Amino acid sequence: GIPLSPWVTSAIICIYFFGLFPFGWQIGLMSWPLVSVAIMAIPQFLDWELKPRKMPSAQIRQQLILLTLVALLLSNWFHFYFRLQRWFTDYPSLLTDDFSNSGFVFRLSRPPEDQARGVALLTIIQAEITQALNGTPWPYVERWLLNVDEKLASLEQENLSALDLSEERALWGLTSNTRRLEDGAYALDLAALWFGPTAVEGGYYLEKTCVIQPRSPVQPDADTDTPAEQLPPRANVQCDLATPRRPGRPPSMI
Repeated sequence: GIPLSPWVTSAIICIYFFGLFPFGWQIGLMSWPLVSVAIMAIPQFLDWELKPRKMPSAQIRQQLILLTLVALLLSNWFHFYFRLQRWFTDYPSLLTDDFSNSGFVFRLSRPPEDQARGVALLTIIQAEITQALNGTPWPYVERWLLNVDEKLASLEQENLSALDLSEERALWGLTSNTRRLEDGAYALDLAALWFGPTAVEGGYYLEKTCVIQPRSPVQPDADTDTPAEQLPPRANVQCDLATPRRPGRPPSMI
């Protein structure tokens, strides 16, 4: 018993009016159900000369109230859809989360976890550390690791500014933990912490480990003619390719 002509008329009005504005189609789609109900309701209260009519019957009033509630529901669902899409645009790392228990979001396919911007952050930090330490004298490496927190804080600020994190910039943090291995090498555990909303209780973090090992030089120093066996060891940096996702917080922060 619901006529279709008001909905078609409302669609034409919304397309024409809201199409004049940037992103007006979103506002037009949200307004479309409400304008349709208004087009159906106006003839019940006003005649062609815009004079008031008699109060419509209780059955018609009830139908108009139900149509208004349905229109509000549709309008709010459209609004909620656009709000979710804006959140996913501003915070792309949300797309990697688990929505299996969500009553609103249905995922057609599982996106790769490397879509989380923390993966890109750790990849850039790894490249910076490799460039800074690989092939350097071992005493320099040990001094560098003593001030690793300051070094990483500087790298974090530089790369967060350069990396396109949209609105996520304040929701990612970087921390590290240095471990001494048995063969005299060091393991540098890097963790990108996500402080935004997540389906995992206690949040999560992304982890990447770089192992820094001393290697004896195989060639003498060309500048000083020092034999290779008398030169200090040089650093060899090897970082994991994988960036696993861990629930909670790193052990070094607990």
